[in-house]
Amino acid sequence: MDELKKLLRDHIQRHSKKMEQFRDRQIPADLQHRMTELVGRYRDERTMFQQVLVTLEHLNKSKTRYLNDIGLKAMKQLYPGVVVKLNNRTWKADREYSTGHVHYVGHQWQYDPIL
Repeated sequence: MDELKKLLRDHIQRHSKKMEQFRDRQIPADLQHRMTELVGRYRDERTMFQQVLVTLEHLNKSKTRYLNDIGLKAMKQLYPGVVVKLNNRTWKADREYSTGHVHYVGHQWQYDPIL
């Protein structure tokens, strides 16, 4: 989605400059229908860009909410060898832990005891 956003932004900027050039010129009557078609496509492209921005915002909020919600709670004890993974981030209990919470903070796993 980020690549699509960048690609669309580049296209819109380039097309916007071209549209500015055409606004100042007289368009012959036989080419007027082509100009109307181009303006329609330009508007469609801008609409698509706005939809991509909304989708990216939604995805980023979902990702943030997901990262805040994931974790592991040890209600009694957390034994050595327990492994928690998220993509390429891994946390492994190297010793015995008491009641606690393993959660994802700042791109890394963290253990916090529950008092």
